[in-house]
Amino acid sequence: VSFEGQYFTFTDMQASPQPKQRPHPPIWIGGNSPRARRRMAEFGDGWHATAMPFDELKAGIADARRKWAHRGRAGGPVFSLRIPCAIEGVSQEVLHYQPRRPGRDHLTGSIASIVERLGAYRELGIQHLVLEMSTQSHAATRASLEAFASLIRPQLEG
Repeated sequence: VSFEGQYFTFTDMQASPQPKQRPHPPIWIGGNSPRARRRMAEFGDGWHATAMPFDELKAGIADARRKWAHRGRAGGPVFSLRIPCAIEGVSQEVLHYQPRRPGRDHLTGSIASIVERLGAYRELGIQHLVLEMSTQSHAATRASLEAFASLIRPQLEG
């Protein structure tokens, strides 16, 4: 590929290895705003929300589906969510900071309550989940991930 612009110029540039997905890797657009969902419907393959309260996430997914259909796109977008996660009795927060944006949601509580909440996310159409554990120690993050893998995930399969 070659490009000549005001600030950058390159000639016969190649990328290697080539992406396996065709025509390109999936493009997921992040952001909680209506504009992010508009960009997703126009240019992307999925929408990645971050820690939205459940009712806002539900409304955002409905908005994304409307925008997708309005564009006449076949199929539907992938829905992904990043959310802070803390399992009662396992996770241990060692760093606390004020959220940059008020109203961020958290996936916290007992194993049973987290399984229930994840089922509700699945019913909304969430297909991919990123568990945010950046405020936990390394040991607590490992314990939380092991508990999630052994105690929560098996209850979601099927």
